[in-house]
Amino acid sequence: MKTLLRGLADSPSILEDLLREVPYGRLNYTLKDSWSIMQHLDHLLEVQDVFTRRIELFRDSESPVIAGFQPDNTPREVSESSEIPSLLRQFKKSREAQLTLIESLPRDVFARQASHSEHIVPLSFQRMLTHFLSHDHFHIYRIEELGAVHEDLITRW
Repeated sequence: MKTLLRGLADSPSILEDLLREVPYGRLNYTLKDSWSIMQHLDHLLEVQDVFTRRIELFRDSESPVIAGFQPDNTPREVSESSEIPSLLRQFKKSREAQLTLIESLPRDVFARQASHSEHIVPLSFQRMLTHFLSHDHFHIYRIEELGAVHEDLITRW
């Protein structure tokens, strides 16, 4: 559990360091049928409230029921770098609040199992945190790819 929490705590810094290396002009760059770096960043922020509510569900219910989440895929363009520092602060603040919430949970919460509309097996608290971390890293990977890789080598997804 400590490793997961450390990884979750590190995600905002990893993202910030990566975004410093994204070349000018690439924040809104996209390939056909893919998201831009800004869309990935917006999505990471959008899901923070979802993640917090899921932690609260585990806290507030002995048998949590979690509904699936479908992101808003509406493209949004911004001027280069104008919002990045603010968005990164929001991400860091949300993540810090989540970690504080997790640290305040009674120990029995960590043993609870949730049913999730998109999962075929019960969702443990630890696997939910693993999902949060994997989700961070998936989008961080896509941001790195869009910011640095030749477009003909990027996997379309």
